[in-house]
Amino acid sequence: MNSSEHLLVLMSIILGLGIRDLLVGGRAAAIDRPREDLALMPFLAGLLVLLATVQFWWYLFIVANRDVWGTNFFLFATVLLRPALLFLSAASVFPPAGRPGNLADHYFRNRGFIYLPLAAFELHNLVESATNLGTLRHTAHIFHVLFTITCVVLAVSSSRKWHRILLSLLLVLALVFIGAFSLRLT
Repeated sequence: MNSSEHLLVLMSIILGLGIRDLLVGGRAAAIDRPREDLALMPFLAGLLVLLATVQFWWYLFIVANRDVWGTNFFLFATVLLRPALLFLSAASVFPPAGRPGNLADHYFRNRGFIYLPLAAFELHNLVESATNLGTLRHTAHIFHVLFTITCVVLAVSSSRKWHRILLSLLLVLALVFIGAFSLRLT
């Protein structure tokens, strides 16, 4: 096993733990709560984090043959930072199973822990993409910038209206980006 394969295994474990938290938390939130407490935004946020996690995991297998990650500790650490950011975001979306409390209140109380790691993750993606392409002028960078700014706004805003609008916009943007990225690779 080369250093890239070891790093991929470690990142896969971290990403898998984040997906597990999302699935278990979403199930518990849907089952353990009274109907009037079920808020849509945590589930949409969970879907967004799940999309980002699965897309990043898929991307890792595209770049798996790069054996540069293990040559420099700081490069290794920054690459490992991205799955850690996705895990932190995923672990913050839903309250722990069996914990009483309002789902919407939990979402708004923890919005910074949900969206700031996502913003940092996307900013890291922008920096990596610009470094690999050698330019900031690329259509994919528009997505990275919009996603980062929108996540920061969601982290600081407590407006339910803005959360509904911006979260829906982020989901559409993510699906369009993934679709365009996938088509470009075939």
